[in-house]
Amino acid sequence: MKTLLFCLLLLGGCVANAPFRTGEGGVCEHWRGCGGFYEVHDNYDLGFVEYSERGNDFDPAQTNALLSKITQASESGSVALVIFVHGWKHNASTLDGNVESFKEDLAHLAISKVAGERKLIGIYIGWRGMSFHGLGLENITFWDRKATAEEIGRGGVTEFLIRLESIAAAKKGNFMLTVGHSFGSAILLAALNDTLIQKMLDQQRGCRSNPSATGWCC
Repeated sequence: MKTLLFCLLLLGGCVANAPFRTGEGGVCEHWRGCGGFYEVHDNYDLGFVEYSERGNDFDPAQTNALLSKITQASESGSVALVIFVHGWKHNASTLDGNVESFKEDLAHLAISKVAGERKLIGIYIGWRGMSFHGLGLENITFWDRKATAEEIGRGGVTEFLIRLESIAAAKKGNFMLTVGHSFGSAILLAALNDTLIQKMLDQQRGCRSNPSATGWCC
């Protein structure tokens, strides 16, 4: 039985806990599916941020570069930010179905002019939703990936989303939408739970939180 299991593992493949989006000249540990962290398309831009199993940003400097690009776009005109967190059996590979679907959605949004004159920028938050592939054995990772998603949500995703919200809030014409699919929703819930509860409490008290302070209402 152990020999059979070993053979199945050899026929399948373990997906490394490493980023797919490594930018210009970066080192990618995956044998395929690697790409840049920022893509410019005809009617929209698309940025990528990826997190480790522990919820740590793989490349904070790269993320700062992404945020700088978004800030510059906001300063030169209004922006519409659409953030997507993928779920189970997916990642940020150039070959991933969620990446392709998100691009299609952004293209449709651009064509529909729903964002008006705002510059449309998509942000794809990636993690190791697919830890193993081959022979249909991905299905056995359900509980492990669920626990990992919750761990990631308690990591650096919160800070990243808060920084994005700060950029969006800096100009009245900006817009920000955040979407999570499958375990991606679990990541968002874990990342924003305390922040959303604080905002609800602030509204009930008739005041607003001051992001630059320590949680007191102004």
